[in-house]
Amino acid sequence: MKPAPIKTAVALLALVLALPCRADELRGKVVGIVDGDTVDLLTPDRRTVRLRFHGVDAPEDGQAYGAAAKAYTGRKCAGVAVVAQVVDLDRYGRTVADVKLANGESLNHDLVRAGFAWWMPEYSKDKTLDTLEAEARTARRGLWADLDTSKPPVRPSEYRKAGKVKP
Repeated sequence: MKPAPIKTAVALLALVLALPCRADELRGKVVGIVDGDTVDLLTPDRRTVRLRFHGVDAPEDGQAYGAAAKAYTGRKCAGVAVVAQVVDLDRYGRTVADVKLANGESLNHDLVRAGFAWWMPEYSKDKTLDTLEAEARTARRGLWADLDTSKPPVRPSEYRKAGKVKP
């Protein structure tokens, strides 16, 4: 016996509505702050996806401003619905994405603007990040507040290479 056309149409409509709008987009609520540039996202289908912010690198927990960057990210998005435009998967299996709040505000941009992350030009050609980092440096926001000290900020990639922490 063939299924009734209305039941089939309803089933297909339910399936389509359950799918994300685009294959390269994730939606959900931030349920964990791993560090300044990495969060855990709970999707509507109850999957937890680790998101790494594309094109930026925040200080590690053991570095100066690492805890502040993590706290800043938490204040901005913990428990909040976000949309992640997926760019890639990194070598650790994390989803690399441009992450936006419901109002369209870019968390990637905001983290750099606040002085809690570096722009990574080797991974992102987003020149806005370059401008935002320069502005944060000039205004001495976040990790750029201590530029006059004998210990300038160390890029997290250099910190990791020195064996201080694993990503």
